Amino acid sequence: AVVAALRRLRRVLAPGGLVLVRDYARGDLAQLRHPPGSRLGRGRYLRGDGTIARYFTVHSLSRLFELSGFELLDARVERRVLVNRKQSRSMHRRWIHARFASRPGTPDTHRNVDDEARAVAAAAS
Repeated sequence: AVVAALRRLRRVLAPGGLVLVRDYARGDLAQLRHPPGSRLGRGRYLRGDGTIARYFTVHSLSRLFELSGFELLDARVERRVLVNRKQSRSMHRRWIHARFASRPGTPDTHRNVDDEARAVAAAAS
């Protein structure tokens, strides 16, 4: 589903068009707060409202974009410690910041990309 959505995004971008991403990284406080039993797989969790939360590594996010016809320009994990002074608590937050460009001339279909995308998604689970 993610690869299909990224392919649709690439089709509407001009060649070389940019996608800027900021998403939760694996190990973020939000991931650590999920209750036991909500884990669906590596980096995937079921929220109380029935939606699925995903937490990415730079490698897993980059791989999904590359399978969809994008080139990684740069990516990093941003780490911040936020302090709640009233409760005397430190909160360790992690986000992925990345830039991807659509590759010019990338065909909409690739040999075995769907199979490979499923394998990557399964490995991230």
